[in-house]
Amino acid sequence: MKTRKRKSESESRKAKGNAEKVCAGPFLDQREVAKRLGLQPRTVGNWAREQKLPAYRFGRLLRFKWDEVEQALAANFRCVPVAAPLAIGAPRKT
Repeated sequence: MKTRKRKSESESRKAKGNAEKVCAGPFLDQREVAKRLGLQPRTVGNWAREQKLPAYRFGRLLRFKWDEVEQALAANFRCVPVAAPLAIGAPRKT
């Protein structure tokens, strides 16, 4: 019969601290991230699978932290401002 080695108090505190860091802050689901980015939820899931977006998996569910998503987008994608579309019926500037 094997005996399990008990974790030292410092090891258990360290593991608990890491868990608190991961779980700190609200998590967003795939649909909420897609809504904020103007994308389809499937695209967000594909980007998470391709590791373009950081995601946490809880069973079959994907969860995201918005600040990490913003950082990943800034690091991995080039954002170019798009000119505002003309309002319908507005006179064109010539």
